[in-house]
Amino acid sequence: MIKLTEVRQSAGSYDSEKRTVISSHSLQSIYLNEEYIFLMRENKMLKKKVLNDPALSGLSRDIAITQLSLASPGTAPLLINVVGSVEQVLEAINKAKN
Repeated sequence: MIKLTEVRQSAGSYDSEKRTVISSHSLQSIYLNEEYIFLMRENKMLKKKVLNDPALSGLSRDIAITQLSLASPGTAPLLINVVGSVEQVLEAINKAKN
């Protein structure tokens, strides 16, 4: 299993004055069975939202966010977003296997 930091997004609410959906973000540690990952890709759209969220104002502008697609036998696929580039997540997976 690997330890990663998940980027969570709250259910949004509509701001009629700004004509947009407002949501907040938070970070939490997760432990993940790396064998269930079948796809990874950079999530630039979420990065943009996270960097504009005042609750996470201390994050580096260089942060990378990777979307993981997960599947285990007998379950529906699940999408989660984690802090780190695809390369950094791959490095964590390789360390866990050694």
